[in-house]
Amino acid sequence: MTLRSRFPAALFCTASLLMLAGCSSPFATGFLPTGYTYDDDTPITSPKPTQPWMDEAVITDTEALGANVAAWQGAVFELVDKLSPKLPPGQPVALAVVHPVTAQKQALDHYLRQALMQRGVTLVPQEASAALVTYDALPLEKGDTHKLAVDRLGREAVPEAKSNMKGIYLLRAVISTSPKALLADEAVIAVLPGEKTEYSRWPGFSNQPAQGKATSIVPVYDTRD
Repeated sequence: MTLRSRFPAALFCTASLLMLAGCSSPFATGFLPTGYTYDDDTPITSPKPTQPWMDEAVITDTEALGANVAAWQGAVFELVDKLSPKLPPGQPVALAVVHPVTAQKQALDHYLRQALMQRGVTLVPQEASAALVTYDALPLEKGDTHKLAVDRLGREAVPEAKSNMKGIYLLRAVISTSPKALLADEAVIAVLPGEKTEYSRWPGFSNQPAQGKATSIVPVYDTRD
């Protein structure tokens, strides 16, 4: 008669049950480190707003925001309609801004890139093999800009100097393949009621719409439900 021990089988079953119980246990049962450390218990806060930023630059009216986007797109597509026939066929295009950079020139950069890409134009960084489109956005209420607009577009296309020209801009783009090879110099009048020439700032410290009352940072746990 041969006797067989049941101890190994019982031990195996017990270990299996303990492992299964450990999976559902609310307590940590692993003996290996997790790899995480918690050295900082500082409360999470909202990301800092992009600087410079100010409360008066925030557009809370979504309808006004949509109207401003439509105004930008309409004006820029009109400008691109003038530029397209004069772009070198098949040649990539690079964009360059006329300094100093303002909020309006940054917006023009965005909409100009969108419009050119929709026309199938290849945009690249500035390089010798690319045609260069230099763009500018100028408030028409400035006397020199008004004179330039009349010279480029004619007096009948430009509001009179004595009228209210807030929110009206001259958008200009010049195409060149070298400093001496000018292919086109086009401009349009853009009515952009949602744009401001400049925000509140300390006079003389900047020619950028970059100063003003900074937006306070609100902690995330105060903004969540």
